[in-house]
Amino acid sequence: MRFLALSIIILLLMACEDECRHTRLNTVLEASGMNRGELEKVLQYYSSKPKDSLKLRAAEFLIKNMPGHYTLEGELIDKYHDEFQKRSGVSYFTRKMFDLTLKSKREVLLNSVKKEDIFCIKADYLIHHINAAFALRETCSWLQNVPFDVFLEYILPYRLEHENLDFWLDSLKILPEELNEMRYKEDINRSVLDLDRHVHLKMPTAFYDEQLIKNMVYSNCYDEARRDVFLKRAKGIPAAIDFIPYYPHRNGYHHWETIVSSGVKYIKNVHLKKVAKVYRRTFSRNDIVQPIGDEYIPEFFLDPFNRDVTDSYVDAMDVNVKVEIPQIHHVYLCVFCNLKWEPIAVTNVKKGSALFKNMGKGVVYLPAYYNNKELCALEVPFILSLSGNRIYCSPDTNKRMELHLTRKYPFNKDIYKFSKELEGTVVIASNNKEFIQADTVGVLSTENMHYFNLNVTCDKRYRYWKIVAREFTSLNIADIVFEDSLQKPISCFRIDSKFEKGFDRDPLTSITISGRWATLPVDFGKSIQVSRVIATPRGDGNGIYPDNFYELFYWDNNKWKSLKREIATDYCLDYNNIPRNALLWLRNFTTGEQERIFTWDGEEILYW
Repeated sequence: MRFLALSIIILLLMACEDECRHTRLNTVLEASGMNRGELEKVLQYYSSKPKDSLKLRAAEFLIKNMPGHYTLEGELIDKYHDEFQKRSGVSYFTRKMFDLTLKSKREVLLNSVKKEDIFCIKADYLIHHINAAFALRETCSWLQNVPFDVFLEYILPYRLEHENLDFWLDSLKILPEELNEMRYKEDINRSVLDLDRHVHLKMPTAFYDEQLIKNMVYSNCYDEARRDVFLKRAKGIPAAIDFIPYYPHRNGYHHWETIVSSGVKYIKNVHLKKVAKVYRRTFSRNDIVQPIGDEYIPEFFLDPFNRDVTDSYVDAMDVNVKVEIPQIHHVYLCVFCNLKWEPIAVTNVKKGSALFKNMGKGVVYLPAYYNNKELCALEVPFILSLSGNRIYCSPDTNKRMELHLTRKYPFNKDIYKFSKELEGTVVIASNNKEFIQADTVGVLSTENMHYFNLNVTCDKRYRYWKIVAREFTSLNIADIVFEDSLQKPISCFRIDSKFEKGFDRDPLTSITISGRWATLPVDFGKSIQVSRVIATPRGDGNGIYPDNFYELFYWDNNKWKSLKREIATDYCLDYNNIPRNALLWLRNFTTGEQERIFTWDGEEILYW
């Protein structure tokens, strides 16, 4: 009886799924208008023969997900293409990648029109493409082990984005001798993850001219991801573009290509410290939130071709947020990126709460909502710790703390390496050009690796000075400053022109000196007294620098509040009136864009 009941349930679910599939297909056919006949011709073509049942499913997949897919056209696009066509000897693949890259540029997007596939695609084109995709499936032995739904999503689609439609599977072919070899490699047949290095396409001369594309339209990580995915699909390797729309720990975004294999964690493909959300571009349409009335929802969350795949990369968890404000239909979790809060996830409000699925850990989130088009905080920011606990950043204005700041952005390993190299650097001075009689003034020291300092205690005057690194250690220096007794920089000195960038007071320029005893010489032209020597290692310009204008903020009552504004007089800033448990943000209004929010746990600064 149990087996019979289970069988009935399975049959009912299958029938329900089948009915839903046909309902969606009929909806698309009805919406296609004058082009309905072309779409139905494809379905009829594969319905006539039982052996084409999988191809029929493929045709249904493409058609029911076709709304929203289109080709971009316009005079600006034509202008770029006309200029590109003048170049001789350019391969098909380079032209294809140029078309894809061009149509992702903002200038082009704002000056083009959409030619929707659903209204203009022809039956002959779809049939030809489906047959070519299945021919690839039959040719590539490893695709027999790939689930059919993976084949539909990551091999079958006739377009990647908004490029001109053509028979690209006819133009990009796998080397036949490699296909013969692959038949005997059972280990490769079982997995698609290592296929790329074993399978190659026929490569004509100048198969891909990346520099040519960069010269005409700027190429970035998104363009590179498109290129790699396009190549892999032509090789019969299921691949997709995964992306982070906003980093949770730095400015910017990132796109990359991913080989799709069931049940695989992909974190090894992405070198990230923290992940809040990872999305995947799909051909199929995914569920999206629906605006209520004239409610504003950012365009990103209205795109049905973004799929949440965060849990394929990290150990994510669900987060529930209470919503006590009435008439809020959708709530967002935001990360701090590009010097502001950016929404990274959205969900519906149900019975006074909002449940967010698959959120990355080790990230600061701000729950928020939109009032018209203004992003408003719903509650205080919280840290979703690696253990899954929520730590709320609620400032305690009744309890204050002191803070010593030397940076506004976290160290990375390269900057730390340059700083370590300055440890033990010696300052030597003499009144003899050959340093025959010289004194060791002291050793540059540091408490925090952000800058190195030597307080000169002797009153003796010297004309010639030099900075000498430890044996076989390079000097990577952004800036060297000699100060007089009034702690003013001494500007009158003579140096070799190749060392000028080490004295230009610009933290983003630097010099590198190598050798057994790397040495930086300075001639002041006359004997002088020095009170202090400061050396800042090669870095990212995110330290504290004299004469730069800074402001420290903390988050309170749903906005950033200023604690202090000042022009730095040294390579550090000291505060003694900071609310405990506050989320902080140090801004530099003189230069730079890399700034991170941070907290103080009583022992160290934690950047988020």
